[in-house]
Amino acid sequence: MEQDKLLWCMSMNTQVPYNFSLCLQNGRQRDFLVRERTLKDGYYALSIRYHYSYKHFNIDPKPDGQYGMGVLVFPTIESIIQHYQQNSLFIVDNQHITLGQPVMRRTSKK
Repeated sequence: MEQDKLLWCMSMNTQVPYNFSLCLQNGRQRDFLVRERTLKDGYYALSIRYHYSYKHFNIDPKPDGQYGMGVLVFPTIESIIQHYQQNSLFIVDNQHITLGQPVMRRTSKK
């Protein structure tokens, strides 16, 4: 997976919550996307659909070029995705929730 393919959805603007919810609304449980955060250039958020709502996790760049998510540090955003497709992102009712399939970027037609 290339990083370009990990940045899904539409360009960021004041309607970001509406845009990413549109991207995930027809998806399945555990579908996810990575998007740039609106108030911090170079910072990202991982959003996952779970039980008809969304959970969001910040991905922060580190000075050494790596990315932090929670207390863990990863060399790339792709490695974060791969890690959480195999390991629990969070736990609900003793059920370990991993990432499912990515929601791919929608291209706008002009």
